[in-house]
Amino acid sequence: MAGLPVSGRDGAQEMASSFDVSTVAAVGSSGRGTRARLLEAAGPIFAAKGLGGATVREICERAGVNVAAINYHFGDKEHLYLEVVRHARREREAAYPYPDESELPPEQWLARFVESLLRRLMEPGAPWQVRLLMREVLEPTAACAALVEDYFRPDFDRLTAVVRRLLGSQASDAACRAVAMSVVGQCIFFRVSDHVLQRLLPPDTFKGNDKIAELAAHVTRFSLAAIRTLRSAERDGSGEESDGSS
Repeated sequence: MAGLPVSGRDGAQEMASSFDVSTVAAVGSSGRGTRARLLEAAGPIFAAKGLGGATVREICERAGVNVAAINYHFGDKEHLYLEVVRHARREREAAYPYPDESELPPEQWLARFVESLLRRLMEPGAPWQVRLLMREVLEPTAACAALVEDYFRPDFDRLTAVVRRLLGSQASDAACRAVAMSVVGQCIFFRVSDHVLQRLLPPDTFKGNDKIAELAAHVTRFSLAAIRTLRSAERDGSGEESDGSS
């Protein structure tokens, strides 16, 4: 992929000798506005069509900018896609932030985490940000590596640390990771299986803010019950896997 070109701000600085301060400020503001329009225009298109299906012309037409704008602000379509994925993740994070683990008992933190994650995934109306991020998880591109390292890994590490507090210091790293994956897996299941669940269960079983809160409470209760069982088994010395003998 091509490297990113000189930014609008740098270009404005180069022109400062021939333009007054107000002109330079206008150039910088216009550049930032174009960049933001491209991000917002590209998001729904990438969410619907993926990286391969979206075209530069379609994105620029929706943003109301020249077709050269993507190369100028992002370098190429692949860099634009990466920035749109990051933008989508930041917006979901701002809408439903995870709690600070240092301020809550681990049980309460887990409950808040589960509800925030479910709301990020299942917000009524399925914003394009949700659809794009799920597409990237299920049909990963090169952007997935950045998504994992920049966002998923730090969040997973926080969850795993809280799970360790719940399981006890004697719990192995593998056990803590397994429980953390189980918690996240329950939440993702309700998103990726949405179309099946709509046909399998009564209508609107998980639709609406109240229903999401109820689902979050269920996932939390189920997870904490499993954690208590695992902790008790470890304490009793029966935490080893069975060898299959009766």
